[in-house]
Amino acid sequence: MKLFIAGLDTETNTFSPIRTGHHAFVEGQIAHGDATTKPLNCCSSQLFVWRNAARERGWNVVESLCAVAEPGGTTTRRLRGFPR
Repeated sequence: MKLFIAGLDTETNTFSPIRTGHHAFVEGQIAHGDATTKPLNCCSSQLFVWRNAARERGWNVVESLCAVAEPGGTTTRRLRGFPR
């Protein structure tokens, strides 16, 4: 069995004038397939749970993007370095 894990966390407040863009995720955390090798945080905690559960079952894990941004306004459509 192969398990794919990823995480994307942000809180959007439509009343806030501060937009949430690429810089907000850089300040929070962006990990490209290695979040579970870094210190635990609010975004990666669920990835640790799933990785450990998979290990107990003998499953292979494919880890992808894990990104978190602090609460702010709406998230911009296009993040620098990401496709449209």
